This record gives sequence, structure tokens and C-alpha cells, in this order.
Amino acid sequence: MINRRPLETPQILANRASLLTKVKEINGKTIREIDTTGRLSNSKDKGRIGQVIQVYLGKDPDNDPGEDFPEAGVELKVTGLIANQKSYRAKERLILHMIDYVKDHGISFDQSGLLSKCGTMLITTYQYLPAINGVKTDYGSFPVVDSFVYKLSDKDVEVMKNDYDTILEKIKAL
Repeated sequence: MINRRPLETPQILANRASLLTKVKEINGKTIREIDTTGRLSNSKDKGRIGQVIQVYLGKDPDNDPGEDFPEAGVELKVTGLIANQKSYRAKERLILHMIDYVKDHGISFDQSGLLSKCGTMLITTYQYLPAINGVKTDYGSFPVVDSFVYKLSDKDVEVMKNDYDTILEKIKAL
């Protein structure tokens, strides 16, 4: 079994706990309430809600291929939930990693960096409120539901490796 997960030192665990405490302070607040930089106004940016959360946590968004918060050993993922009577369901699949079919076709799963980046994730959820009667969806009105740390299990890694290998085989067959 592949194990490229970074070591969790006492400092990394302390930083992670601090980050989780900070992000939980916005539970119940709307995205608009925490958007201090006006990122919501860029309607062409699909990742704007994630960027709002990232800035709130003290990090400017970038295209760095590593973890969002290496000092805490976590990658930030922000995802929408849709309310169902007394619970929630995922609005859509959570994207962990994009495979570039031109550049990545020769990179194996264990060399991809996926595990080192997403082995431990800080996941923040918000309630997606769909547009009603043709009114434009107001992303700023979405309330933050909760945040938690999720570590990939060995079973998760096994499934991901199989999926990754299947995708690479399909790319190579083109």
C-alpha cells in the first residue's frame, strides 16, 4: 500500500486544531458576512466561495500545487450542501485533483502528489440555496454549515488509486 502522507508533528496538529477552531467561528454566518475582499462579485470564478474561506483563514489564493495550509498539513475543500427535510446531501462531487491528460499521462498515482496534497483535508460546507422563480442565485446568502478534518482511509486510497489508474489507461488508449 502506498503511504505518502506527511508526518503529523505536534506543531502540525496544533496548527490544524487552531485552523479548525477559527473556521468553526463562521458556522451560521453567510458567505457575504465573511467576504472582506469582494471576491463574491467575480461571478465568472467558480471557486470564489472557497477563496472567501481561504482568505478568512489568512491565506491568499494561489495556484500552488501543494497543500493550502502546509503548516497544518491540510488542503482546504469547500463544498455545497442541499437541505433534505432533516438532513443534507452533497450538491455535487468534491474534486480532489485534476488530471491533465497532456502532462499527467505518464505520472503514476504514487508520484502524482494527490495523497500528499489531499491525504488530510479541512472541509467546509455551506448550504446551497437554489434560485427561486428565476431570481439569480445569491451566493452571498449561503450560510456556512460546518467544518471538519477528514483523513483519507486506506480504503479511500485504494479506490482512488484504482480510479486514477483507470483514467490513465483511458488517456493512454487515446
